Amino acid sequence: MSQINLVPQGSIKKLPNSAANSPTILSTVASEIAEILIRDCPWVLDLDLVAIEQYCRVEARVRLMNDWMLEVIDTKGPEKVPPYLWGEITRAEANAFRRADSLGLSPEGRMKIAKDASLYRHFSNDKVGDLASKGRDLRIASQ
Repeated sequence: MSQINLVPQGSIKKLPNSAANSPTILSTVASEIAEILIRDCPWVLDLDLVAIEQYCRVEARVRLMNDWMLEVIDTKGPEKVPPYLWGEITRAEANAFRRADSLGLSPEGRMKIAKDASLYRHFSNDKVGDLASKGRDLRIASQ
């Protein structure tokens, strides 16, 4: 699974740039993404629901901005896309990628979640002070 396409092509209508900031439109698109995310990646339900909601909203904003930019480029040319919007979409895509990675939607993200879960199970009965003491002893022994 190299990439998960959460929204089928053509499911988001071409919208003006302000749609990416409209709470109603953003929530609608985020809900569509959440439904597909949960269907295709059920393990995310074991994670923080706030993180899932944040990811879906960020991804919805990226998709709305991208669709608008592609429409402008196709009809009027790339010079008609405001220069600041190129930076905004780059930042929004990076934010979406970080949030997707934290949900395990990338191979590295899934490995980190699996590793964290196994470490949690392994050390869940230990007290923080005991773990710190064991870590200190291991560092001293390795020197």
